[in-house]
Amino acid sequence: MKSEKDAEQTETESQGEPDPVIQEDNENEEADISYEEINDETIAFIQLLESFKVSIEVINKFLANGYDAESLKVIERREIEELLCEPFLGDRTKIIHGLNVWRKSQNLQPVSSPLKLVQNLPQPKDQPETKQREMFSAKFLINKSAKGKQILETYKLSRILTKSQKRMITHIVIDEFKDVFGKLTHIELLSRADELGDLFPTESKESWYQPTFALVAGKKTRLGHLPKGCLYDRNCNYTALQASQQKSNDSENITPPCSPYDADYCRDVAYSMLLPYILPCSVLTLLNKSKWKPSYIENRNSFVFWVQNITDLQSKVKAHHISRSENRGMLPCPLVVVVGPELTQLNTFIISFGDAFYRLPTFLKALDVCYKLHKVYNLPFAKECAGSWNLINHVIYDFPLENSCRAKILSIINVINTGS
Repeated sequence: MKSEKDAEQTETESQGEPDPVIQEDNENEEADISYEEINDETIAFIQLLESFKVSIEVINKFLANGYDAESLKVIERREIEELLCEPFLGDRTKIIHGLNVWRKSQNLQPVSSPLKLVQNLPQPKDQPETKQREMFSAKFLINKSAKGKQILETYKLSRILTKSQKRMITHIVIDEFKDVFGKLTHIELLSRADELGDLFPTESKESWYQPTFALVAGKKTRLGHLPKGCLYDRNCNYTALQASQQKSNDSENITPPCSPYDADYCRDVAYSMLLPYILPCSVLTLLNKSKWKPSYIENRNSFVFWVQNITDLQSKVKAHHISRSENRGMLPCPLVVVVGPELTQLNTFIISFGDAFYRLPTFLKALDVCYKLHKVYNLPFAKECAGSWNLINHVIYDFPLENSCRAKILSIINVINTGS
């Protein structure tokens, strides 16, 4: 009897006192578990995803890739499709539907418009469009473009990328892609920034594209309030051409420009702008008796003035007239102005006369009207480019040859007559 009581007492004592070995194992398990504090924004973000009735694995995917409530306002459908592939297709549908409803309540654009029936069908892994989208990398598009290859070769020699060259590279990389596939995703912008950083190492990758957040040493770090960079700006601002408007898959239509230029009026402008170089101005005596030898650029600008942006037209032309009248003491003259980002992409032809601007349909028409304004109002030609006007005056309009560059003009006429 006593032995049974002793056994019960021993069992009771063993239950009351924990086993030290088991206690030590529990402490080791607790030590192996790491806890991470989350802020209120992350909690709200998780609750928003939970309201879409998706699995915890999907929520973890969003958290692991650095998404938050702000990024859900701008996320693209293609990014969701890349993030949630098989076997999360059902959750992907819930996410897209939930985001459309949520973003509509926030007065934001939905993730995307409903897909067509054909687009909802399962697509094979070797779908041609997917291959083409991946194939249209920055290096591919630059090497596909005649202008891009030229800029790349120039950079290899000088190690300098000018602002205009950087803008052209940005247009080649973004425009050609958007014309075919639409807007680039965050991942695609990062990939192209890395490619361009390798091609042009003197330009920082952040100047091409800098996202709002980045993973630094495994931690999510805010880089700025908003994404920035020339790739990002062009991706947002450029409107892709419709299929009927596309001539090819390259900014310069894949093939190099026609020789010498694609359009007749661009060719006419180029030839006319060469006249001041063939018939340069000699040293001029100004009203204050000082001497001035116009440069080739000053000579050309007084004959045909090129403006790259229509918004700068009035200010630049006015500055040109003021420079001539105030600094040189010369009378204002009618001026032919051409507008376009490149000499191969001219789209506007204007005459500046006094404070007025007159738009003409073609360059030759503008040149003709400008010449006749000189004659009708009995205005002398600008002294810097008098030789160019004298050639037109005599050869085209058959007026007597004036003194400016007389000998050179006679030589040119002789060469023309001999050649014909």
